[in-house]
Amino acid sequence: FLAMCDSRVDGVRPNYESYRYALWKLLLANDHDFDLIGTREDNSEYPRFMEQRIDGDHQGEGGATTITMVEMEDEISMLQPTVILLGIGGNDLVEGQNDPNIVVGTLDRLAFIIDGLRDLNPEVTILIEQIAPGHADFMTRGLWWLFERFNESNIELASEKHSEDTPLLVVDMVTGWQDSYLIDEVHYTEEGAMWIAERYYDVLRDVLQ
Repeated sequence: FLAMCDSRVDGVRPNYESYRYALWKLLLANDHDFDLIGTREDNSEYPRFMEQRIDGDHQGEGGATTITMVEMEDEISMLQPTVILLGIGGNDLVEGQNDPNIVVGTLDRLAFIIDGLRDLNPEVTILIEQIAPGHADFMTRGLWWLFERFNESNIELASEKHSEDTPLLVVDMVTGWQDSYLIDEVHYTEEGAMWIAERYYDVLRDVLQ
């Protein structure tokens, strides 16, 4: 599994959480055969689970955008992931909120990233996030409609690019989302990280069967 995203994947304990630890525990507890991979390593302290230390490999980078992800292709070309958890676009929308073409541009780059990942492994399964919003007070700065439009378009993108050989699956991170899952404007609490991990696992469970 390759988890690709911004600071929501990177995580900076104890300041805020990544969902990776919670997802790792879910996969381990349910006896799945898996390996978390990536060119970055999380050296934060996590409690052992089932007498094991967390696999800290990942591909998260604080502040990452779709442009950052495009530039990462060479970096991850040797990893050959079979499952990719791709949650990107939120920073694009925030940074480009005054650009009338920001949603279209972000989606174009997301489609380019997906095509590039498939070139690296034609049988890869990619899960893309309908991105969980930031705190309500933060989102009132004209960001709601951008996130809504981007997340709706993710479904259309997945429908266009999905195939049996290279599945492209959307993970709903919006329905049931609560501000209490955030420790600041955009980063997860432990409860929020668990909630995100459970949404991923709901989709991964079928993929791994």
